[in-house]
Amino acid sequence: MKILLVGVGRWGKNHYRILSRIRDVKLYVSDTDPASASYLEAQGMDMKNFSHDYHDFLLSADAVFVVIPAQVHFPVCMEALQAGCDLFIEKPVCHDYQDSLRIHEESEKGNKITQVGHIFRYHPVTQELLDNHLNNNALGSVKYMKGMFKGFKRPRMDVGVTMTDTIHFVDLFSCLVGQWPVCVYGKSSEILGRGMDDLSLSHLFFENGTTGFIESGYFQPRTLREVMIAGDRKSLIADYKALRVTVRENIHIKRENGWEARIGESREIDIEAGEPLSIEIESFISSVKTRKKPLVTAMEGAKAVKVIETLYESSLKGKELAVDY
Repeated sequence: MKILLVGVGRWGKNHYRILSRIRDVKLYVSDTDPASASYLEAQGMDMKNFSHDYHDFLLSADAVFVVIPAQVHFPVCMEALQAGCDLFIEKPVCHDYQDSLRIHEESEKGNKITQVGHIFRYHPVTQELLDNHLNNNALGSVKYMKGMFKGFKRPRMDVGVTMTDTIHFVDLFSCLVGQWPVCVYGKSSEILGRGMDDLSLSHLFFENGTTGFIESGYFQPRTLREVMIAGDRKSLIADYKALRVTVRENIHIKRENGWEARIGESREIDIEAGEPLSIEIESFISSVKTRKKPLVTAMEGAKAVKVIETLYESSLKGKELAVDY
């Protein structure tokens, strides 16, 4: 399989590391940064397969990986699809929902495999939650989910924190609940003076009655990738960074004279994990070979963008808004 990787920046280097080790992949790479050639040469790449212009390899590729800033996703994705290539797009699909929909429509028209890089769907912790706690109704009815995606890190300069970090858990929560939110309430704040949000607080409301809350930002001294899920039978905390799920047998019981908060046993489950990005890339390559629809399609990616757009609009208007997919 011939794959063209467009972009070997901060995250693209991870894609390169994994793709370059897959035996049946012939890898081409493009990046406009002058320093990228030196980096790839130092990695031992055959420089005949590198160019600063992705058009040099587009017609030779079976599939294209788009790992560049979000504001330039749309033209590259459309060109790749129109050239007959299958497509992997790092999230977000695009800056706006309408362009994301156009990519979905182009993909459908050409019967192409298009997968969006919402990596938490492929995380072994997510599989543990689905297989052993949610799909079997072990938690009972899920009432509330809280996600914290924050840590002290360099802010991205192409999108704000709601679009780059909150979107991870918007997609994850929708996967865990099994439906997309119908209403949202958001509050995004700019603290560093970059012209983009640095702190984001988001409420998601699902048709089945589940409420989700997500906090993301660049100021937490300790990196957190954590999800709490409260059901009416038990609750759990999923620590994606520590690869651990803690189940607590805590329930509220209604009595004649009020409520009892019963604290039960607690147990920890350590997750044996492969690298999520490697799992995600292998899943895409499998979809290309089998023509089976990927776990995160362009339409799923577009819905995530629509939720983020509505959260930004909600923040501006200061009220809860319905999500009009």
